[in-house]
Amino acid sequence: MQSNKINVLMISYGRGALYENKAGVLDRHVEYSSHFNSLKIIYLTKKKLKKKNLGNLIIVPVFGNSYLVCFLKALFINLKNYHVVTTQDPFLTGLLGLFYKKRFKLKLHVQNHSNFIDNKYWIKENKFNLILNQIAKKIILPQANRLRVVNSFEKANYIKKLNIPEKIIDVAPISVNPIFHSKVTKQLMDDFNDIHKIENKKFKIGWAGRFVRLKRLDILFEYASLLDDENEIQLILAGNNLNTDFDLEALERKHSIKPVYTGQLAPIELVKFYKSLDVFVLTSEYEGYGMVLAEALTCNTPVLVSDSSNGTFDIIKENNHASYFSSFEDFKTKIFELKNNKTRNFNSNLNFKTRTSVESIIKTIFV
Repeated sequence: MQSNKINVLMISYGRGALYENKAGVLDRHVEYSSHFNSLKIIYLTKKKLKKKNLGNLIIVPVFGNSYLVCFLKALFINLKNYHVVTTQDPFLTGLLGLFYKKRFKLKLHVQNHSNFIDNKYWIKENKFNLILNQIAKKIILPQANRLRVVNSFEKANYIKKLNIPEKIIDVAPISVNPIFHSKVTKQLMDDFNDIHKIENKKFKIGWAGRFVRLKRLDILFEYASLLDDENEIQLILAGNNLNTDFDLEALERKHSIKPVYTGQLAPIELVKFYKSLDVFVLTSEYEGYGMVLAEALTCNTPVLVSDSSNGTFDIIKENNHASYFSSFEDFKTKIFELKNNKTRNFNSNLNFKTRTSVESIIKTIFV
């Protein structure tokens, strides 16, 4: 069956990021839809939204005060004439996808953008995740026709811990928003630095993401402060620092360091953020895909990553300007190598020779 004859049903959830096109997510799904005859998204949401019709892409919001209520409502949607259902994750959307598979005789394609199998940090974020973990492992994933993960680490977990056949697992990274290829004028960079009080004369270490436990910001604060003997280092953090698992003020006092907090940044502002840095540092316990690494490298910013950050190998191995550090001494050595080499003339060589998510969905119907 040709892809332009395939009708795809997708199940997703959120508070409206898809509608608001945050991080280009709506643009990405419009692009997905162009590969199929039609793409309908069942969007479980706690926000009252209207149905969207964008040519091949139709978004049907299912509103509820909780995702469980949304899930129960979605059970009664009558869906016909679809060939494959693809789910955002192997949890509630995966369970709903399994229900649709059995009710409407569809092929089930389950996506996973993170590392979830028995992950202590992920489970600590929400105790209910422990139950979802078991449902995903015991019920949903074994009945999927095809699976998509975003890194080889999670694929190895599926094979080793869940005994899922390798041949039905695709590694398909998330595409980087084209905006990160943008060029930025010196004036715009100067304005950005002025707004956020970024000092050109200092060596700038950056980080971006959610302020949650698994990101190990305690390590980042400690390492940055140990380098800052002569007040030559500036630590810059991008993201919503008002929603945090960390006591940031306590970290600042403990390590005698005062970072710059940019707050949540729009994609074009993130481009300026990455380009303002001398190095982007990641201390996470794991990353689903490590989008911030790909974004930083696309902006031609070197990256250093903790070697305990599972899920990042696919990105690191693809780029000569990304490397792991194993200890503070190793980190310090690599930082000083970067400090002594102020020129940064390289182009990103991210070149993943892997199946795309669209190809993964298409291949599902042939299983």
